[in-house]
Amino acid sequence: MTTDVNDYQIAAGNIESVRQELNMTATDMGWYTTSFHINARMSHMNIIPRRIISSGSWAYALTAPLTGQWTDRMGGHTGMLVACVGAGVCNLILGCLFATKSSSQLPFMLLFASNVALQGFGTSAVVKINAMWYAPSERGIFSGVFNIFVASGYYLALGSGHSIITSFGWSYLFFIPAALLLVISVVVFTCVANAPPPSNALSSSRFKAPVLPPNRRRPSIWALLQNRTLLGYLAAVFCLSWARDGLLNWMYSFFDSVRPVPLTADDHAILGGAWTLGGFVGGLLCGYISDTMFESKRMPPIVLFSTFQAGAFLLLYALAPSISTPFLGVLVFLVSVFLLGNYTLLSYTVPADLPEDISASAVGLFTAVGYISTGLAGIVMGSCIQRWGFAFWVTSLTATSLATALCTMLGSYFSELDDAQDEAVVPLQLPRQRRKSRASIVGSDVMVIAPDEDLLTNQPRRAVV
Repeated sequence: MTTDVNDYQIAAGNIESVRQELNMTATDMGWYTTSFHINARMSHMNIIPRRIISSGSWAYALTAPLTGQWTDRMGGHTGMLVACVGAGVCNLILGCLFATKSSSQLPFMLLFASNVALQGFGTSAVVKINAMWYAPSERGIFSGVFNIFVASGYYLALGSGHSIITSFGWSYLFFIPAALLLVISVVVFTCVANAPPPSNALSSSRFKAPVLPPNRRRPSIWALLQNRTLLGYLAAVFCLSWARDGLLNWMYSFFDSVRPVPLTADDHAILGGAWTLGGFVGGLLCGYISDTMFESKRMPPIVLFSTFQAGAFLLLYALAPSISTPFLGVLVFLVSVFLLGNYTLLSYTVPADLPEDISASAVGLFTAVGYISTGLAGIVMGSCIQRWGFAFWVTSLTATSLATALCTMLGSYFSELDDAQDEAVVPLQLPRQRRKSRASIVGSDVMVIAPDEDLLTNQPRRAVV
């Protein structure tokens, strides 16, 4: 779940000259980028067998729905502890295996897959805690800030990995994260709470996400997948992930194929910095617009950013062959603002707006669908570019951008339709905001009760959005 700055490693190497040196076609590179998508943060992957790294990708994608469900049951605080301690122990053992020069690949594969899978608890826990602590009018901006920390961590890992290996050896590439994770687990244990203190319960009740009634069982993954509102948002995540990873994995290859002179190392640094900065700005901007201009409704800014995103793709395709590198960096920055701002709001804020009892489960489903899309994009894009060229590439990116807007609108439509039929409704906005939220989950299996002013005066009222 991330603004995947770690994809630079793979994307930067996916150019014609590198493919020729490796004796790989565009189709081959499509499979290659698929396998390494999640774990590209490891700087010297060539000495790690491909199947070990791929095991982490599959483990993360396949276990994300389960880790989300378990986090809903155990709470965000415990989920974060499981993520930090579990991943820290896995990294510690991996470092020991490197230090002892173990030659067996099976332990590496199992530990690396466990390491990546356990991190799924942390992703779900952050969104769940966010839902408990922050008002809907604050969650968009919070998700933008959270995105900055995630992206900065990836960028730091890429920048420091080579120095750690050359100075201390491969084992410390795991020992250092293990130590940091275990220290953070102590911080989480002592400083992080699932919800505001009891003394602030009344004043903070309106800031929490709605909850399931006591006599209602928490819906299963299958029940969530039968909810057509959630399916609309999952389809939007699929389309947006396709556009994001389709761009990242083939952007540098496109530039080298259409520009008169291949990009230099300095050019890559400019474009990488523009992409990172755009992600920072986009996450905050989209969240701010959603929280302030659209009164915490998520659908309008997603549709707006998706439309601008499609236009930015077309501009990039049309102007990249002829403009200078600094102006190309400006275009990459704009694409990143719209794409990663969109992704931050859809992947982090929308799940937090759902009932707190299912927010982590929703994150797990969003993550799994996102990485399924990533895998398919890697496989399909390479073979199609080889056959039809980069015209297919930009058409695919533009179409999925517009499809993101359409699927988000469908999710909102289904929510309003079911509400009109007097089905149970989930409010996602502050009680004083009476208009319908655009990220509601509705249906008899996911009925919720909203905290409202009337609850404080013992005047029961039907939940509304």
